[in-house]
Amino acid sequence: MQDSSYLVVATSSRENWAKVESVNSIAISSDGQILATGSGDKTIKLWEISTGKEIHSLTHFDPVFSVAFTPNGDGLAAGDSSGNIKIWRSQLVGQ
Repeated sequence: MQDSSYLVVATSSRENWAKVESVNSIAISSDGQILATGSGDKTIKLWEISTGKEIHSLTHFDPVFSVAFTPNGDGLAAGDSSGNIKIWRSQLVGQ
């Protein structure tokens, strides 16, 4: 059993471990290449699914409880515990 404060991003050949604070939400980009996680430490982290590596970290106002990619993949939206919503365009989310 793993410690709940870790997120494991695994591929068929390796695992990458990253210390994150309580992941509350995940989303996968429409092209299946990027995983977004929203966490209690007020961050949204973007992971390259094929390698399991963190490729970008974004900050929010309060603990993040929801993340979603736009259907066409050109942006990412995140909502926090205070009801704030932030939207990032593709150049800011590493796509």
